[in-house]
Amino acid sequence: MSQHEKSKSPNQIYITERVRFYKMDVPTLDVLVEKSKLTTKLEEAKELAKDPNNTTAWKLEAQALTQLGQLEKWQGNEQAGDA
Repeated sequence: MSQHEKSKSPNQIYITERVRFYKMDVPTLDVLVEKSKLTTKLEEAKELAKDPNNTTAWKLEAQALTQLGQLEKWQGNEQAGDA
């Protein structure tokens, strides 16, 4: 093995730590887009639920809440996913 393979430079270690940080703490763009879509879907379902004649709005609201909870759990937020 060469000396380059044996030890990592400080820059390599820094980049590795930053990647690890971002994977854990910063959601990717597709997660943010999906969360936005689900939040919009939930708000629309809540608006539909205000109509007393609409009998399917509760299903849409429950579905949106379940999907948001699954997304939170997938991101590692067990507490927020169960709420």
